[in-house]
Amino acid sequence: MKKKLVICDIDSTLVMKHCPLTENAKKVIEKVQANGILFGLASGRPIEDLRKMVQSWDMDDHLIDVYIGMNGGTLWDKFHKEEYSYFPMKREWLKETIMAMKQFDGNPILYEPGTIVSIRPDEMVQLSSQASKRKIDFYEDESRLWKYENGKIMFRVEEDVMPKV
Repeated sequence: MKKKLVICDIDSTLVMKHCPLTENAKKVIEKVQANGILFGLASGRPIEDLRKMVQSWDMDDHLIDVYIGMNGGTLWDKFHKEEYSYFPMKREWLKETIMAMKQFDGNPILYEPGTIVSIRPDEMVQLSSQASKRKIDFYEDESRLWKYENGKIMFRVEEDVMPKV
């Protein structure tokens, strides 16, 4: 018997950005699962943040069959109960990217377990922290940012800087 799977992105797809899951959306998820269809979530966020988000919706996070995080860089499914990581950025790639973005005054933001790390406090880092409900660690020594491989780097810049980037 073939299994079917529905995977939804979160922001502006399943929910309006930074809003709770509606009762109607919950009912749809329940109906999908009641019909034997597996249900998963996909996001640019880490899987631990996806689990917290589901709990904030007053849902048991184990009702989700598949989590895809970090824009496809991580995967967890309830059958294997293990998180898999794919193609993390090597330390030298992180360094190269961070150095290249300096010319645009880019402030790198990286996820580490339970934390966001960056080199300086600014409004964009604060917004990332609020959205992910993670604490922030700032490191004046930027080499700390490429101490470990990582799934991605975020550079939040003002819109007028984007054409230069």
